[in-house]
Amino acid sequence: MTDSAASLHRPSQGEAPFRVGELFFSRTDGRGVIASGNTVFQRVADHPWDKMIGAPHKIIRHKDMPKAVFHLLWSTIKAGEPIGAYVKNMARDGLHYWVFAVVTPIEGGYLSVRLKPVSPLLKTVEAEYAALLASERKDGHAPEVSAKMLLERLAEMGFPSYRAFMSHALAAEFEARCNALGRTPPPWLAPFRQISAAVGDVAEQTRELSAVFESIRGIPYNMRILASRLEAAGGPISVISANYGILSEEIGGWMRSFADESGGAFSDIRRAVEQALFQQCVVQIQQEMASAFGAETGLEAHMDVAAEARMLKAQATAYDSEAQDSMAMVARQAERFSMSVRDMKRLITGLGATRMMCKIEGARLRNTGDNLTSVIKQLDQFQENIEERLQKIDEKNRLVQRTACSLTSACNDGNGAGTALRTAAE
Repeated sequence: MTDSAASLHRPSQGEAPFRVGELFFSRTDGRGVIASGNTVFQRVADHPWDKMIGAPHKIIRHKDMPKAVFHLLWSTIKAGEPIGAYVKNMARDGLHYWVFAVVTPIEGGYLSVRLKPVSPLLKTVEAEYAALLASERKDGHAPEVSAKMLLERLAEMGFPSYRAFMSHALAAEFEARCNALGRTPPPWLAPFRQISAAVGDVAEQTRELSAVFESIRGIPYNMRILASRLEAAGGPISVISANYGILSEEIGGWMRSFADESGGAFSDIRRAVEQALFQQCVVQIQQEMASAFGAETGLEAHMDVAAEARMLKAQATAYDSEAQDSMAMVARQAERFSMSVRDMKRLITGLGATRMMCKIEGARLRNTGDNLTSVIKQLDQFQENIEERLQKIDEKNRLVQRTACSLTSACNDGNGAGTALRTAAE
């Protein structure tokens, strides 16, 4: 423990002293029993080492925490996946402290590295946790029911999954921590934000485009009615109507497939970006934790310090490798995303050609009155609308492609997570 840490004043109530520049970790077995940790953890939790090691991790659980969070946490790490979560803990003396915990499975148990949350998102989380806890207490929800409620609330806030939320939250806390400490955020953070925003914009334009298609579903039907009134002369209009209807349905199906949460091109690239961003942040935090632990003294009586140091470095190295693989996945999904947009453009080009055939036939049938003219006008307006939105989608797609390339470069340059970790290890 450093002199500055030892001199931190511990109040009689309120929040336990935990500085922005500090990180702490704990390692547990598969049941959640504490096996080791660092000095900051022991100091903030205020439990003596001989009472903390061998105790269940829930000794620091705060009564203000909803069951939903721990249900999600345990179900995720038991499945072998990492998770990030805001957690309010309680020290032995009754003081509380908030952390953003990154929990990763390791051989024989789990590793949790915690940082102090300082982004504005914490206030939102506090309010949401309080509302969820009140609901749990009022209605006696089981943990899995409460977890479902939490996921539904996150969806209302724009996060389609907990993975999406934890990636956004960790990046927000990582950036806020860099700013609070006067550090320059790493070069990959801005490209991640750009690509996430671009993918989100494409999703919005696609939803609006789908609504436009829905609004003209009746046009082919109206064209068929008009064709029947024209008798023999209406044959071409009937064929054009059928083609237009088929193309419209095909494009509508494509859009549903494109935005399919279970595996569409949009959802796949979004998940790839979420995973890569989360892992890049985890690498940075784990590397810093490993370096800080290596500088600590006085822990030999409580744990095998050398073994813990090796474990921390090994975990950071493993996540560095996974982060690089995830970046390659972002690049691959960006290419798939681009191919899907090109497919959409081809389909809509065919729709435009069918519309032109309708206009030519309309010029031939001059004696049809205003009915066909009205239909053609509707098709013209519709085509202008979809071409405008398609242009926006194409622009965002090009941005995704460019940014995916710059993102890969940023993550592999001298300031990237991988190089930073290797330099520290040397």
